[in-house]
Amino acid sequence: MEDRPDISSLTSGGQNVSDGDGAPHWLGVHFTCAGRYVRVGRRADGTGYLARCPRCGKTLRFRVGPGGTDRRFFEVSCAG
Repeated sequence: MEDRPDISSLTSGGQNVSDGDGAPHWLGVHFTCAGRYVRVGRRADGTGYLARCPRCGKTLRFRVGPGGTDRRFFEVSCAG
């Protein structure tokens, strides 16, 4: 099982997400710090996803690119 990305890897360089044929155009992000689940749609330009913590407003960037993960659900925390 893959390790879950931490907040620093998501904000500094982004998490690559593979968007192959037939993949849904959304990600599920569980913000453990806020106790909330957010469903995030892909950006209109197709380059990635932006998720915002409902508690503190911190924005996380998920990039779409080769060699990315096919995972659709992520668990992150802004608390540190």
